[in-house]
Amino acid sequence: MVLGFTLGIIYLVLLVVFAIQSFRKGHWVLGLIGFIFPILWIIGAILPSRYARRLRGPDRSAAARLLARSFRRPRR
Repeated sequence: MVLGFTLGIIYLVLLVVFAIQSFRKGHWVLGLIGFIFPILWIIGAILPSRYARRLRGPDRSAAARLLARSFRRPRR
């Protein structure tokens, strides 16, 4: 009885954490549909952030290019 209650609480806490991560990473559709199918919250939490994906493309902003250049190793 106590074990089932404890596992149920852990399950609910993990679902809330995954839901928050899904929304924070910009996966709003997965977050909203996750209220019906909670597995989508886990998928949304595992996927990379939508905002970080924008900086990887060829049309990065000047600030993002400067920031990326500052972390490169100097050439010898």
